[in-house]
Amino acid sequence: LVRAGKFVLLVGRDQERLGTLALELKTEFAVADITSSDVLQAAIGGAKLTQPISSFVNCVGSILLKPAHLTTDAEFRDVIDTNLFSAFATVKCAGKLLRQSGGSVVLIGSAAGSLGIANHEAIAAAKAELISSLRDLQPLHQFQIVFYNEQLSVFNPLAPARPAILFAS
Repeated sequence: LVRAGKFVLLVGRDQERLGTLALELKTEFAVADITSSDVLQAAIGGAKLTQPISSFVNCVGSILLKPAHLTTDAEFRDVIDTNLFSAFATVKCAGKLLRQSGGSVVLIGSAAGSLGIANHEAIAAAKAELISSLRDLQPLHQFQIVFYNEQLSVFNPLAPARPAILFAS
């Protein structure tokens, strides 16, 4: 995006890593825990924006490789917060900020949690809940999900119709 001349605001939890990347990309950053939509909204509101926001990209994720019987409640909650609540906070924030101007929301995540791999129970639960929450979205919030791991596959909420890009009305 930066190479294409787009303004990018980096938002994340690790100030040192964000600062290093922001210097490299010559862009702004804000430190925030994006598992909370209020915290994310405040971070964006307090940032020095040189252009209006036109897109949100959520690259947040984590993976816990443990069988369910060895996973603590705290570990499970952390995986759910990181992978599910951050996606919710991104969509909620984007919905508010892009409502008038329009734009794009991209949620990036591995399909590892949906492949039935052993010891991926926590991430599988988070991704399954995210996907199930998308099935009944109203047209205003509909979008298409593309998973990439070793094979490209498309989640098609219009099935059995052919996949199509869905636009909000």
